[in-house]
Amino acid sequence: MFSRYVGVSPKWVIRRFRLQEAAELIDKDGASDWAALSAKLGYYDQAHFIKDFKAVTGRSPEAYAREAGQLRANGRSGS
Repeated sequence: MFSRYVGVSPKWVIRRFRLQEAAELIDKDGASDWAALSAKLGYYDQAHFIKDFKAVTGRSPEAYAREAGQLRANGRSGS
């Protein structure tokens, strides 16, 4: 019923929410302990988290964190 009304499965919504939260945490804290982050988000293992993250964002959490760190650094130096 959920899929019929929303257009996607509940699993898709939960996955998207988890990955958005991961991106926010990486943006905010520059997280790099992928095992801890994946456990915090309810993933069974780190490999599954990394695979999902890359599928949605197009880059690994490591690459995403590196880019987020560069943006934070540029933001600070421009103040």
